[in-house]
Amino acid sequence: MISQLSNLTNTVLVQSLKNEIQQPPLIAHIIYRLGVGGLENGLINLINQMPADKYRHMIICLKGSTQFSERLKRQDVQIIDLKKKKVRTGGPLLQHIEYLGRIK
Repeated sequence: MISQLSNLTNTVLVQSLKNEIQQPPLIAHIIYRLGVGGLENGLINLINQMPADKYRHMIICLKGSTQFSERLKRQDVQIIDLKKKKVRTGGPLLQHIEYLGRIK
């Protein structure tokens, strides 16, 4: 019984490690606002054209996101709206950047 439990635990750990290793790298795009514009259009086109099996994407908007995000063809792109009232450099922004280091 203990041997079976140990084998099961090892199998779960190995599968978990395989899933983590096989996961494509995450690209976090930080933009002011996801609305109609040249940069936003380029970003959407870039994400739509990059192979989904090679890269994952996350879009972090400092001040909002509009229906322009519906142009994304991929359903796996997470859009995070920080809803900042004022965007300042330094402390608060650095805290968000440090948070990105913990996202996998």
